[in-house]
Amino acid sequence: MNKIIPALLIAGLFTLAGACSSGEKLDPRALADALSDEFTDELVFDNGTVVDGSPPEEHADDPDYPQIPSGGIDGPLVVQYGVPFNITLYTDFTLLDDIVGAVVHVEQANKADVANSYIEIIPPSPPPPMQTGSMTLTGRVVNPSPPLGGNSFILHIALIRDDGAGLLGVGNYATMPLITPPIDGVTPKVPQCHCSELEDLGEIVIVGACNDTEITSRIEWECCFLFAEAFLGYNSSFQAFEDLTTNYVDLPAGTRAVTMGSPPCTLQLNCP
Repeated sequence: MNKIIPALLIAGLFTLAGACSSGEKLDPRALADALSDEFTDELVFDNGTVVDGSPPEEHADDPDYPQIPSGGIDGPLVVQYGVPFNITLYTDFTLLDDIVGAVVHVEQANKADVANSYIEIIPPSPPPPMQTGSMTLTGRVVNPSPPLGGNSFILHIALIRDDGAGLLGVGNYATMPLITPPIDGVTPKVPQCHCSELEDLGEIVIVGACNDTEITSRIEWECCFLFAEAFLGYNSSFQAFEDLTTNYVDLPAGTRAVTMGSPPCTLQLNCP
């Protein structure tokens, strides 16, 4: 399954000059709080259990394990507190009856902070949760604490295979972002902005070395679209693209996105 960005949306994005830079600036990620563990506790999925420790080892590109292809996730960009949301996962793996659930691991997108636990989601069976080639996870953010508001997180999601004969593990970890909006009456600790020509203009910069000539060229003339493409990762939802590029959802300063090329490059949103 490939990510398809509607032509009309792409045309609109070319009107966004944005603020582009190929040089690294003062790192605003130092302003962010360590919230990943906290978010794992407040992110609840139906049939999900929080498991302490590192998530299962990834088996990327291993045909014995289910892979989530690029564009194989459809989900929201912004979540509302206490309101259920759905994330749908797709795979080309043929042994669908062996897929018993999914793993979700949280990373804070505006700080190098990874949760020391993960969420294991095992729906009741039968029938197998991915019988039709897709699986929908239903989650919600509960009991938000004030520091949680106005933050960006990356969910690393993998499918679990259990063949009942000793083969148990996950395929690749696909990524999708999740934004928690500011809580009413609470000013976020980290500055917020977005990349566009509008007010509160954000600047997209390349962090560290980037040897991908396509990325270094595009950062000069379509940095907003490039950042959106990288930030959304495997998420192919039209609404997520529209929220980020047309509705101008604010992100916290220091939010990073990693391009899917090889070798990957890291982009960062800096706010004024």
